[in-house]
Amino acid sequence: MTEFPTGTVTFLFTDIVRGTQLSDRHHDAMRTAMEAHDGIMRRVIGAHGGVLVKQTGDGTFAAFGSAVDAVRAAAAIQMTIDAHDWGSLPEFSVRVGAHTGEAESRHRE
Repeated sequence: MTEFPTGTVTFLFTDIVRGTQLSDRHHDAMRTAMEAHDGIMRRVIGAHGGVLVKQTGDGTFAAFGSAVDAVRAAAAIQMTIDAHDWGSLPEFSVRVGAHTGEAESRHRE
């Protein structure tokens, strides 16, 4: 079972800029891009001590026990996305936002 941080937690949210429009115009390319995107998110979040809470559509939700780790992850996400070759989707980009606050896990087995 995944251990989610509690107490003061920084939540990280990502969203692909114009993801729906890209998917409508470049369906096959976006399918491939989403596989790469999801892998990048899992790797970067994990490498910075975060826990992937949920991936839905073109968004990601993660939790970090440290605001500094979350900000470092956000920067690494942007750099990794920018450095990746998106093929026929050169306009592929991701928004990243964070919020720090008190959290209590309500997750049950």
